[in-house]
Amino acid sequence: REVMDRHRESADLYLGGVPMIADDMITYVGNDIVTFGSGVVLFLIGSLAILFRRLRFVALPLLTCGYTVLIMTGLLGFLHWPVTVISSNFVSLLLILTMSMTLHLIVRYRQYLARHPHLPQIELVKEAVYTLARPCLFAALTTAVAFISL
Repeated sequence: REVMDRHRESADLYLGGVPMIADDMITYVGNDIVTFGSGVVLFLIGSLAILFRRLRFVALPLLTCGYTVLIMTGLLGFLHWPVTVISSNFVSLLLILTMSMTLHLIVRYRQYLARHPHLPQIELVKEAVYTLARPCLFAALTTAVAFISL
């Protein structure tokens, strides 16, 4: 596009093809993530604050999502995984899945805390993780297989 811009006055130039369309789509998705990302984060913070009314239950899902995205994008970069229109949606999918799992764990932890307030925190966390480990694993595996098949 930069080369075309330099020669627009002297010729009619057109750009097309699958690589150009794929590049545009990835650029648009990236711009959308930046544009709507801050709004989504603010909405999540507000929703979590209203639902849980505790700073740690607001921070924990946000930190786990951020850490997961950081690790996975680093891994994909390290493995030289090519960026395509489909793989550009990976971050959104990862955020949804991580947020869902974290919220389920928080809710289960709070249920155990309400039923057994005398138990130490480590026992409550262990029990919450133990009961949800298998469902979370299956959710992650089925999502990963579906995403890889694309």
